[in-house]
Amino acid sequence: MVPGFKPSGEGLVRLILATLHILYPDLEVEREMIRSTLESMGGHRARTAESLGISVRTLAMKIKAYSLADVGRELRPGTRQNLPVQAQ
Repeated sequence: MVPGFKPSGEGLVRLILATLHILYPDLEVEREMIRSTLESMGGHRARTAESLGISVRTLAMKIKAYSLADVGRELRPGTRQNLPVQAQ
């Protein structure tokens, strides 16, 4: 580190993630396993957690940490997410 350099915000997050990837290269493997399992289970978290052998709570924390919240969740016709925005 450079003396006096104090990263903050997004820069700090990037620095932490880069450091973690250097120290723990298996994190990318874990992220990909979670992503692909979530996708194959259609976003169903309980089935994904069971398949990976972890708790739903642990899976939820990892989904948040790896920014995988939307993986495997397709919008179906007629769901609230697909409804057009009505002008006020």
